[in-house]
Amino acid sequence: MSVWVNWGLVVGAVSFVIGDLVLEVYAGANLAVLGMIMLAAGILGLGLDSAAVGLGSAFVMILAYFAFQRRPGQMLPKRVSEQ
Repeated sequence: MSVWVNWGLVVGAVSFVIGDLVLEVYAGANLAVLGMIMLAAGILGLGLDSAAVGLGSAFVMILAYFAFQRRPGQMLPKRVSEQ
């Protein structure tokens, strides 16, 4: 069972990266970074043959990304001054 969870992380990561490239969604929603985090967690889980390690490391790294990298108000629209 743990193999399927980790492969799910890897496949999900690839879909996040492709989705970011194809859709070119809002620049603040960086799906490629989240995909790379999921890929790293899936590979780590596959290497250690543990679903708990794969899911746990993905959860911790994504929380760290949201806590440290993303700033509050980053996705709010920018104000344009009228001159």
